[in-house]
Amino acid sequence: ARWYKLDPVDRVNEVKIGTTANFTVWIIGRPIPNRYQWHWAFSTSNSSNDTTTNPENVRLLVSDDMAVLSITNVVISNYGYYFIWTNNQYGGWNEGELMFHLKQPGILTYLF
Repeated sequence: ARWYKLDPVDRVNEVKIGTTANFTVWIIGRPIPNRYQWHWAFSTSNSSNDTTTNPENVRLLVSDDMAVLSITNVVISNYGYYFIWTNNQYGGWNEGELMFHLKQPGILTYLF
């Protein structure tokens, strides 16, 4: 799977704690699990045990071979690794896709 950045975080290179951000991400090149609910999540590790989701801020438009994921009004509350997770039909979490790594003192590094 590849995650393509359409817009940077508010078109800035430095993100500080407390920043409200908007993201638009293209998802290309794999079957899109549109029967599951997509979540925005913050995680410091690749584990759903320490994530905070804001599904009300997430909109997903799906076609046969791609999707556009829009994440709005997300408050950057921590430094660390940001993931997108899918919620499967059993209520558990599918493996997350790394979006970017936010490192102190607020330098944003995209890892697509």
